[in-house]
Amino acid sequence: MKKLLVSLTAALSILLVSCSGGADNAREACKAAEKGDVAHAIEYADKAYKDFDRLNTDALCRLAASYAVITLNTGDQQMADRFQQCYKASLNTNPQEAEKIYAELDPQMADGLAIISGLLEGRDNFSTVGTDHQQPDPQRDSAEAEEAEIANEGLALD
Repeated sequence: MKKLLVSLTAALSILLVSCSGGADNAREACKAAEKGDVAHAIEYADKAYKDFDRLNTDALCRLAASYAVITLNTGDQQMADRFQQCYKASLNTNPQEAEKIYAELDPQMADGLAIISGLLEGRDNFSTVGTDHQQPDPQRDSAEAEEAEIANEGLALD
């Protein structure tokens, strides 16, 4: 009986450690990102991301914040995509808790991450505008610039 209890305790301990691994890595990624240590932030964030499906709201928020810092520092598209995925998952899992966690990390964090998310979502809309059929028109562009200059001169004379 004692061996069974010890074995069961050991198995539960291993299970708890493996389940909290992603959350611990997300926490470490967030700490590294706060310090500006992008290399370590990437290392821990990538480890946490491997457990994405098992992360709770707190870990998702910390991971999203970490990937936001990483993206802003590296411009890496994959990191931006991971930020979006973590950010949306945190809000879909528990929006009130996510907002609270973001505010605890930094009072302006929730607003900043919402802006970054919106910009990243909009990038696809802007990256294809005018690339297929529109060609620059030097005459039209020149005429528009001249009109703007005339309007500005008129304001200056007033």
